[in-house]
Amino acid sequence: KASFIAIPTTFGSGSEASSAVAFTRNNEIKKTILVSHDFLPDKVILDPALGSSANSAILFPSAFDALTHAIEGYVSIVDNQFLNPMAIMVIKEILKTLNNIRNENTDIKVLEALCYSAYYAGIIQNHCSVGLTHSFAHQLTSYGVSHGTGNAMFLNTVMEYNATRSKKYKVLAEEIGFNSVKDLIDHISLIFKKSQICPNQNIIESIIKDKSVIIEGSMNDMTFRTNPVELSKDDVETIFDNTMKKLVS
Repeated sequence: KASFIAIPTTFGSGSEASSAVAFTRNNEIKKTILVSHDFLPDKVILDPALGSSANSAILFPSAFDALTHAIEGYVSIVDNQFLNPMAIMVIKEILKTLNNIRNENTDIKVLEALCYSAYYAGIIQNHCSVGLTHSFAHQLTSYGVSHGTGNAMFLNTVMEYNATRSKKYKVLAEEIGFNSVKDLIDHISLIFKKSQICPNQNIIESIIKDKSVIIEGSMNDMTFRTNPVELSKDDVETIFDNTMKKLVS
């Protein structure tokens, strides 16, 4: 039997530690996900040097994808006490990495930190799943929005809304070292703004135009089931609207 050896050349998706495969069907705007443990590799080789040619336009979305895996995995309804400490460690490391990328400090040590953090974040999301942030991001492929950028667009507003009904975010923020959930969200928002990866206004307008399709697709996405709180269609619409208001302001 042949061995399946996974060697990631970009760091963020954690696909080398995932049982899920995402793809887009013809004539559809959303991603479809298949899950099977047969997708898990027999061996993983992590080499930070393979990401040395990546610029900030690639590194920012990659790091935001990994950050979202760790945050949504921590607050997921699938509560894994064994992985929670790992999630805290990973989130701290990725926030530090994002700050380094923002300051144009992307030497091999930064790439190594992102390489390993993304792998651990992949383990977390594989065991705990993710939430509404990913549900939204999976709908944006046909608009030319990368998955990591899609997560970065929605992460803060999803956190903000969910945190009004879940105490996990407060615990998370304090464990990371922030005084409040707001402080954590503000910190991530600043990095996103400085990253300049937000899609242009034409793309944002197209997304807004297809609002109903995107909301329906998000609520039918399998990751919606593990969001930390139950959300109605009105809730999801409010989060969508809040996100778009911030992106066009």
